[in-house]
Amino acid sequence: MTGWPDVGDDDGGAEFWHALDAADDRIVVWFGSHSASESAFFLAVAERLGERPFDIVEVAYPPVPAVSALDPNELKSRLETAQPCNEERRASSRQRWQRLREEDAVFRVVTAAGLASAPAQHFDAQLLQAASPGWQPIHRVVGDVMSENNVADLPLFWRVATLVETGKLSADGDPWAVRASNVRLPA
Repeated sequence: MTGWPDVGDDDGGAEFWHALDAADDRIVVWFGSHSASESAFFLAVAERLGERPFDIVEVAYPPVPAVSALDPNELKSRLETAQPCNEERRASSRQRWQRLREEDAVFRVVTAAGLASAPAQHFDAQLLQAASPGWQPIHRVVGDVMSENNVADLPLFWRVATLVETGKLSADGDPWAVRASNVRLPA
């Protein structure tokens, strides 16, 4: 089984979930504890597997923020570190995932206590801090926040467009045309 499903995406993940349900071989779940998407993936798998046993390889940060940042040879060498996920962790992971799904927040972020819900405005202050009074490419502002938070670009582009719509940022064009437009703090 390979591939990373969009967690909760009924169409994109259906094939993956079906293969997981049908698997009768050893299941090893890899995830980076500092990656919100990989942590969400782990919690969703724990919920889906229920009482079924599985092993985990949890990649700590540093040295890497996520499994997806590891090179294939490093992945291979870490397979030997897989440990059984005990019942207590499986149960707490299922409960956490159920709570996060009920909260239905726009963002999920990694905190000291683990994966948590966050509102749509969660990254706004950082986006505004990354902006300046001078024009900057949108992708530059977003890139700074991405690198600090291990978050995808599309939700941040959406927040930049929202900040432009609310007058907290100014744009010299369509804020959705991220390669062609620049933003700045309002004059």
